[in-house]
Amino acid sequence: SLKDAMQQDQSRWMPAIWKTFISRSWFRRLWVVQEVRLAKRYIFVCGGHCLTGDEFINCVGDEPRKALQVLNSISFMADGLLKNPKGFKDSMFETLLRFGDMRCSDPRDKIYALLGILKWNIIPDYNLSVGQVYEQAAKAIIREDQNLNGVFYGPRFSTSTFAQAEHPNLVPSWVPDFSKFSIHQIDKLFARYLEDFNYLIQLVTPGLLPDLEMFVLDLPAVGFSRVSEVAPRLDLSSIHWQDDVRNKWEPLGLAKFHYLRSQDSIDRYWRTLLLDCEPLDRLSKERPQKFKEYKDSFETWRNMTYKDDTYDSALIEQRRLRYNELMAGGTHEWYGGKDYRLKYDNKFASELSQSVIGRTFARLENGYFAMVPENTVQGDVVAVVRGSTLPIVIRRLSDQESGKLQGYEGEYVWRLIGTAYVHGIMDEEVENAIERGECTEQILHLA
Repeated sequence: SLKDAMQQDQSRWMPAIWKTFISRSWFRRLWVVQEVRLAKRYIFVCGGHCLTGDEFINCVGDEPRKALQVLNSISFMADGLLKNPKGFKDSMFETLLRFGDMRCSDPRDKIYALLGILKWNIIPDYNLSVGQVYEQAAKAIIREDQNLNGVFYGPRFSTSTFAQAEHPNLVPSWVPDFSKFSIHQIDKLFARYLEDFNYLIQLVTPGLLPDLEMFVLDLPAVGFSRVSEVAPRLDLSSIHWQDDVRNKWEPLGLAKFHYLRSQDSIDRYWRTLLLDCEPLDRLSKERPQKFKEYKDSFETWRNMTYKDDTYDSALIEQRRLRYNELMAGGTHEWYGGKDYRLKYDNKFASELSQSVIGRTFARLENGYFAMVPENTVQGDVVAVVRGSTLPIVIRRLSDQESGKLQGYEGEYVWRLIGTAYVHGIMDEEVENAIERGECTEQILHLA
């Protein structure tokens, strides 16, 4: 048993026994988090064996944790419960991400099951629909964080299977689908740029928070450009997806194309595909060795064909299963451990396999390159919104749809599609343009 192995110091047995122990479904139940968190003391009972809290904590050594990175809740219990029972200070958004992979039968419990450990001003009410509960949570996140980053993150609730059953137009597009939140599926773009606090308008001053009692958020924004071309959506379950990027994404005549009066359009293109980061560090010419490695890697990859690509058939099957599970809305661990992340001999291809998840390449009418949500269509608009670190893609509602919103008859009202990477405006370029008077903010009505 685990206890026997611990007492006998059988280091060779421990990882396997430990993995067997916490692979039980109890450790994946979301309600367990507050049960363990709020307990003054606890005992694990498994069959005829018992394990005290102290023994449990002692078992969580470096090796088991390395082997079980997908179970973030275990490190939470070990690090937080006995050592610092009152020290859990994650925000509401971070908490939902941290425990997003844990399971509950009712999607409303993605919110309700965590109310016992954090002081959220939400009262459980199972008479509310899933969408209404998630809208409450979205508003609470905005109030707590004083910005829009948390609610602009991740899939939209309005496109979820729950919304289709509950009438999607009853829930604003700015409400995320919390059932898809996952600490192991964090968007690479989101993870990188939320660490950069020098960007234009990532924070809202308290007086500029939108009226959260309304269905429509009125936000100061700059309409940057309309989407002119969108690359075909990738089938990431196919082993041919790299060839699709090579043959269907790269703009014709790229070598002769001048990107914003620059001669290095090829550099701009491959950096856009990688969201200009690897995995979370910026790719810039200030780091010449790293930059050259990726540039050379891209040139090699660009001239390869499908037959040259290196694949591990077992990992391809894992990826296909995980991708299909993701599309079905199931629990998944896309980033959970190295077993599920594809490795390529080519450095560029390895990073590309992460940056294209949920995104596709696009060109804007003003000539900029972008990586946008994969459901973006020609004619959508890229906007820079006060309160969001990342640019967003929006789509105008029809006159009939906006006419149903009281007070917005005859107004342009927009639906949020998701966040975007636009090469050339990810630092302070838009802010500088506003200061020079080259563009002005207008009020964006986001429903």
